[in-house]
Amino acid sequence: MTMQLPPDVQDWIDQRVRTGAFKTPAEAIAFAVRHVASPDEDLSWMKPLLDEARAEIARGEGISLEDFRARMRARKDALPS
Repeated sequence: MTMQLPPDVQDWIDQRVRTGAFKTPAEAIAFAVRHVASPDEDLSWMKPLLDEARAEIARGEGISLEDFRARMRARKDALPS
């Protein structure tokens, strides 16, 4: 199957594959489609993950928003130009 994508979408896919976020263009497209799935989608699978995250925060294992942002900036700065 051949598909013509708008240039901005193709650029998004190409950039994500180049940076290693996805191994293939198909993987990037599958990710994007899954994240715009129907709002009626059953998200009950997420509850154990949220419960685990809440427990980690209660134990003091979380990080501050400032630390998170600093880590993300450092990761962004480490990406190839």
